[in-house]
Amino acid sequence: MKQNTSALDFEKINKALQAQESSFGASEAHGLVCGILCALPADAGGLWLEKNLEESAQSVNFLQDIYVQSLQDLRDFSLEFSLLLPPDDQDINFRTESLGLWCQGFLTGLQQGDHKHIRANTEVMDAINDITEIAQVSFGDIKADDTAETDYCELVEYVRLAILMIYQELNTPPTKSKKKPLH
Repeated sequence: MKQNTSALDFEKINKALQAQESSFGASEAHGLVCGILCALPADAGGLWLEKNLEESAQSVNFLQDIYVQSLQDLRDFSLEFSLLLPPDDQDINFRTESLGLWCQGFLTGLQQGDHKHIRANTEVMDAINDITEIAQVSFGDIKADDTAETDYCELVEYVRLAILMIYQELNTPPTKSKKKPLH
């Protein structure tokens, strides 16, 4: 299963953020950026990152790289869009923890926007509620077997598709209904 967003490499970004003593790992950072992209107009999201993150300049540069790639994938409704998670050869518990952190980051980023239009859309609210549940995922004692792998892959795919749907729903301008002239 492909785990990395198009041109983003989990291990490289994670190591770089750790070296910079960032408060984010790669998964949580990607989730945060995707939440911001869903919550704010694209130009405002980039400014939010610069103003609100007390990270080193190099960490902010990595987050901006994640931002640019994620924006492109989400705008294009790209099937290449995927969550920035550890590769499949990593321990299932670590991957599950990273998925939970990705979802926590996403929810934090999503909180930066105006929620009036979110509450009006039941599909979006259902997806956000599901992501909230996944953010609280239990890990640490997951037995590595085919069932755990299948469950993990299904959760990742569900979140991936939910993010694409949320982005499209929140970033598509509402259609204006044509008013009939009064005669």
